Amino acid sequence: MKGQGCGCCLSEATRAMTMWVRSINSIPRKDGFVLDSINYYQRHIDPQIKKDMGVKKICTFTPTCSQYAKAAVKKNGPLLGMLMGALRIARCNPITGGGYDPA
Repeated sequence: MKGQGCGCCLSEATRAMTMWVRSINSIPRKDGFVLDSINYYQRHIDPQIKKDMGVKKICTFTPTCSQYAKAAVKKNGPLLGMLMGALRIARCNPITGGGYDPA
């Protein structure tokens, strides 16, 4: 009757996911490309978008989404950091209201 509503399968899946995330974090970091890409966006693409739209600020959050993604990559590694950055960008819209949201 193992796995029939007793919760052991859920705890085994949680344990396996935790082990997988820890194994990813033990891989030597190769976040230079990701950070270079974010820096390129901040220096070249973002100012052009703002110029074309005629605004000084696009992001409703502080720090901006690109600064958040950069901090998340530095703190959590490239895989989890980019996932966190993508989720932040998905939340960045006029409906959420924005505000202070550090990585």
